[in-house]
Amino acid sequence: MVSLYDGTAKVQEISVMCMFRNDASYIETFFVPAMENMEKQYDVVFNYYVIENNSTDNTRELLKAFFKEKSSKSKLLLFQLKTDFQNIGNGKNYERLHNLANIRNRLVNTVTPLNSEWCLFVDSNIYFKPTILEEMFQHVSSDIGMMT
Repeated sequence: MVSLYDGTAKVQEISVMCMFRNDASYIETFFVPAMENMEKQYDVVFNYYVIENNSTDNTRELLKAFFKEKSSKSKLLLFQLKTDFQNIGNGKNYERLHNLANIRNRLVNTVTPLNSEWCLFVDSNIYFKPTILEEMFQHVSSDIGMMT
């Protein structure tokens, strides 16, 4: 297993934060395999904090299955109301970004404070190579604590 260092100390724990809505294909074909690969590759404890927003595909079921095997610190937040995410207004980017920021803030406010030294935000439909953490930590110093 590869150890990660943040400039001075070995990284012990990374919190992975995500928001998903109708992302079953991404979760099944990329996210779950990528995270499971990282868990095997890196000598780090990964805790997952995910918010799911009323998907109409099987996103929710895939996430529930993924979380069954995760640490007790990990947390899956499920929206219960269709109104938790509304694309309001005239459809311009501001309304969409405003709502996404509110969802991300809701996730962060629900799970903080975190005990991990690092927080990794993974946006849905973003693909990265398996060595991304090793490559990123080669270029960081100990005064940074978040990666997106």
